[in-house]
Amino acid sequence: MARCSVAIPVVHVSSAEAAAIFFQSLGFTQTSVYRADRAKPDPAYTLYVRDEAKLHVSSFAGVSGMNIYIWVDDLEALRQEFVGRGIPIIGPFDQTWGTRELSVRDSDRNTFCFGQQSPLAAGVHEPEPKP
Repeated sequence: MARCSVAIPVVHVSSAEAAAIFFQSLGFTQTSVYRADRAKPDPAYTLYVRDEAKLHVSSFAGVSGMNIYIWVDDLEALRQEFVGRGIPIIGPFDQTWGTRELSVRDSDRNTFCFGQQSPLAAGVHEPEPKP
């Protein structure tokens, strides 16, 4: 059975620039950002940190409800577990930022994205430290 290590809420915003001003005013520091088009501020996926608190913020369209990101140690084992239980999954996908991910949605359209660092992109993105 796959081991889940860290769950990260993903906050959806309409503007990455407005979110940066807001979160920085709260004392958070932007540690990384991924933009679909580097010439445009949106859509973007941004990480903010303050002390031990980490926030992931997305301005990508198509998000409804809450989006939770959960690191796992064996995505394929988790996929097989979900398929065996008849749970509909989205993915898995190899992302350009170095993770392999799959998602599931609950009846309220909340999205739970499970990710593992892709062996093909080791060093591109480091997973959250295990508690």
